[in-house]
Amino acid sequence: VGVSGEIVYSYKSVGLSDDQRAKLEGFNVDIGRLEYQRSGLGAAIGAMAAVNLLGIQPYVEVKHIWSNAFVQQQSDPVSSFLQISLGLML
Repeated sequence: VGVSGEIVYSYKSVGLSDDQRAKLEGFNVDIGRLEYQRSGLGAAIGAMAAVNLLGIQPYVEVKHIWSNAFVQQQSDPVSSFLQISLGLML
């Protein structure tokens, strides 16, 4: 059993294909607002539990992550999500 705290760096890039761009141009949409690249600092806290079975340790880890929580631009919202990991440690 363990707990963790982390500093998180996130990078997000959103783009449109040529086909999507062509369809949106017919609607007079500002494509520049739909395509963007953002990065920011955030934090995460998590908990992990593992069991030792003959030298193999299956584990589960649950982590709550807040991306873009620090040093953000005013227009960028804080994103929050839950990450669940299952794995084996040998």
